[in-house]
Amino acid sequence: MNEIDGIGIKEGNRASRLVTMLARYRYAVATVDQAAISLFNLALTFCLVRLLDAPAFGFVSLWMTVAVLVIDVQVPLVGLPLNVHVPGAADKAARVRLEEAVTTVNFGLVIAAVAAIVAVSLFWDGDWVPRGWLIGTAVPLFIGVGLRREYCRSLAYSRGDMAMLLLTDVPYLVITSACLLAMLLWPRHLAGIASAFLAMSFGGIASQLCLSIGAQLRRFALGRKGWAAAYGGIFGEVGWAMTGVVSTHLQVRSYVYLTTYLVGLAGVAALNAVGILFRPIMTFLTAWSRSALPQLAAAFAEGRVAAIDRALLYGTAGAAAGSVGWCTTVWLMWGPIETHLFGHKYPDAELLLLPWAIVSCSVAIEQIPATMLQAARDFRFLAYVSLTCAPITAAATVVAILWRGYTWTMYGAALGQVVGLAIVVCRLYQVRQRLRARFAVAIARPADLTPGRPASDASAAQ
Repeated sequence: MNEIDGIGIKEGNRASRLVTMLARYRYAVATVDQAAISLFNLALTFCLVRLLDAPAFGFVSLWMTVAVLVIDVQVPLVGLPLNVHVPGAADKAARVRLEEAVTTVNFGLVIAAVAAIVAVSLFWDGDWVPRGWLIGTAVPLFIGVGLRREYCRSLAYSRGDMAMLLLTDVPYLVITSACLLAMLLWPRHLAGIASAFLAMSFGGIASQLCLSIGAQLRRFALGRKGWAAAYGGIFGEVGWAMTGVVSTHLQVRSYVYLTTYLVGLAGVAALNAVGILFRPIMTFLTAWSRSALPQLAAAFAEGRVAAIDRALLYGTAGAAAGSVGWCTTVWLMWGPIETHLFGHKYPDAELLLLPWAIVSCSVAIEQIPATMLQAARDFRFLAYVSLTCAPITAAATVVAILWRGYTWTMYGAALGQVVGLAIVVCRLYQVRQRLRARFAVAIARPADLTPGRPASDASAAQ
């Protein structure tokens, strides 16, 4: 199997200087890249809101949520090992073995996800099931290609290779945007559920082709001997991380599944149409966390508490200020949004603004300490948090829907988010105190073990 090993350039030429510049400004590049994807997702979603009726848009929203779930599963299985365990490997050979093992896991996950969706299409019944050969092909293709593209993005972040990141995302944005424009120009012939999924699939395929053309490819056998042992060494932490990610997904997005069951696809459409307005908040936080996670992991490993505190302070301040600013902007622009983007298709949409703002702000702020705990490899505790909050969120969501209707759905989701935020903040404080104490002892220990020398003199020498 061919895997990307680095951008194929010659030292000293313009491409080399460009790659160096991109690496120097990797945080800015990552932020701009995520912002471009966010703007694209907004454009795509609003286009679908305008072109599709509520049940059709609800169908697309539901399967996009399923795609997010599958990608969330891939994060602990593939993304976290690449961004946490690979940078901390003992030597280059260990890093290569672990990268190959992670690649094998990614390939297996793609096959399993596609097979599961095909099985659902063949053996399940309901208005949410992909029917017909075109939609039945477009949905699993969209999810499989999306998993592969996210793998390449994780690999780029792990290596700090912003050129590879741009080769992954720019073709996707260009090709999919061209398909979106065609849908807008010829809606009668091109607009539809299958067209939306195929557009995103074509973009992901284009990015894979560009990576193959523009990168040096390292050849290795899929499932090379020893990959299971390499991956098995981290599987304990990966398992807890996956438990946490899946339960977190259910905590954050259970409203989609519950609303589909209790209300129908039209209710899901209204919730997601308003929810997309607040998605840029998490987009910027995702860009920060993916770029900062390898550096934070190194800081925890080396006991640099001051650097951790600075990242926590700046990250929390930025998340809070950005969330409040964006929510205020959405509130002030609601009139034009309702008229020109929603086309007055969702009469209850204004009632969803406040609960969505509460949920978005709490999720954004929780992202900062949660990323810190990921860097500290406290995956088990994060799993416990989400396992605790997910049923609270689901129960509160059901009660809110049955009591006041689907417009109160997000108030139930907000309750679970606030509880989770409080628990994570308390845990991070404990982890920080233990880290400070452990490295203080490690610094003092050489003085205590120096024969014939007073500890005070040794400490002064340090």
